[in-house]
Formats: sequence, C-alpha cells, structure tokens
Amino acid sequence: MLISVAERMITEMLNAGVIRPNSSPWIATVTLPQKKRELHEICSGLHAVKCRVKLESYPLPSMAYVLDRLNGSHYISTWVIPIEKGYIPKTTFSAGPILGL
Repeated sequence: MLISVAERMITEMLNAGVIRPNSSPWIATVTLPQKKRELHEICSGLHAVKCRVKLESYPLPSMAYVLDRLNGSHYISTWVIPIEKGYIPKTTFSAGPILGL
C-alpha cells in the first residue's frame, strides 16, 4: 500500500515539474510518515550527504526578520526553493528500485 502511495506522490511531483529523473551515487531512501487524516508526506533522509560534505555555518535570521520578509505574501510553498546545479546530484532519492529518481 505505501509503495502505491509513494508511486502516486512521485508521479504527481514528476508531472508538476517539482522533481526530475536523476542518476547519482548519492541516492537516499524515502519514508512516508503518516500525517493527520491518513495523509502521507514524502521525506528523504539525506544523512549520508550530511556526513560527507563540509557544512557551512552562518547565523540564522531572527523570527522578526523572517516575518517581516513574509509580510504581504499570499502563498508560502515548500516547492519554491531552488537547488544550485552542483547540489542536485546530492538530493537524489528513491522509493524503491523501480522508482529510482
């Protein structure tokens, strides 16, 4: 059942242009934690990447700054964060051997 849920969600993201097929040695598996009202969300564990790359540290912006930047915004979405071209291979995930993306 969860495989069919993952297939449906990944197909929807492919069709929407949110993700694209990719071949990379950095492949991570996905999990489908159950949310309220029996909905699922795709989560990718990028722990292997975190262990192998140099982390950049910088201070987080204050909540006042973030809220000030969002003032007047009409939509807040999780799909609007662009990934730099060099980092794309490190964000590859798979829901199984058939769905390697």
